[in-house]
Amino acid sequence: GGGRTLDSIERLATVTSHMAGGWHENTAVVDRNIMLPGDTLDGPCIIREDTATTVVEPGWQAVLSDRAHLILTRVVPLPSRVAVGTDVVRGPTFCRGSESFIAHILVSVGCRIR
Repeated sequence: GGGRTLDSIERLATVTSHMAGGWHENTAVVDRNIMLPGDTLDGPCIIREDTATTVVEPGWQAVLSDRAHLILTRVVPLPSRVAVGTDVVRGPTFCRGSESFIAHILVSVGCRIR
């Protein structure tokens, strides 16, 4: 802690970026060569250096360590996701009475039932 943030570090540019499924105006582009240990950059931002470009997406944070390592950490949890259909019917009765229907679907997509 104690380092600079995007509000106080010099930017190479400010761009519009597309990250994490959306457009983000005012995305900072920062030169890693001017970063100091403890500098903390919250996404969205882009960190450029001679040998790489690091994209810090929204919900992530990049911190330059005392050893000049760039440490990325998720700081905003992902929203919980549920696969389609898995939250509709639960329990052991899911397939009861529908075996022939499921077999028909499997055969129609090329599966062989033994």
